[in-house]
Amino acid sequence: MVAQEYALAGAAGLAGLVLADTSPDLSMYLREGWRIRLRLPGEVRAVLDRHEEAGTTDSPEYAAAYQIYLNRFTCKLRPVPEAILRGQAGGNPEISRVMWGGGGRSFQVDGRLRGWSVLSRLGGIGVPTLVITGSDDMASPAIAATMAAAIPDARLVVVEGGSHTPFYEDPQGFCGSVSDFLTELDAAAV
Repeated sequence: MVAQEYALAGAAGLAGLVLADTSPDLSMYLREGWRIRLRLPGEVRAVLDRHEEAGTTDSPEYAAAYQIYLNRFTCKLRPVPEAILRGQAGGNPEISRVMWGGGGRSFQVDGRLRGWSVLSRLGGIGVPTLVITGSDDMASPAIAATMAAAIPDARLVVVEGGSHTPFYEDPQGFCGSVSDFLTELDAAAV
């Protein structure tokens, strides 16, 4: 999100952009979150639905069901890489609550980011751009394809089998794609 805003602000000296596992529009992101949620087992969806309707998303049962969602669409690796755990432990829940909202889950945004979108302005990104995502990412291939189509000089890479952390799940595929893109940028600059 920050990179998109930065590029659209006309960042001096920006030669290229990598947009990984992101969305240009939170409404689109939420719709995709609901859509991929349908890929969960029915009993898991039922637990999520029941607690969301009752307002009990702080319950252990909801947390366990939500963890199944995260395991499939956020990071598939077990154990979860240490760097991710450190990032989660070092996060500031108050900032997250203010920015994303009180629910703290991927199915709603009622904080300050509610309504955020740069979708209609993506055509203003004037540098070569790599849009890359995992095939099972919450920021789905459909979102990534929309972004790549809207940015004039963009290419799309979908890392098969990757979730929101394809750089861990397929480091060769992800890093190879980024490396190829950066090598092409360097060659074009000469």
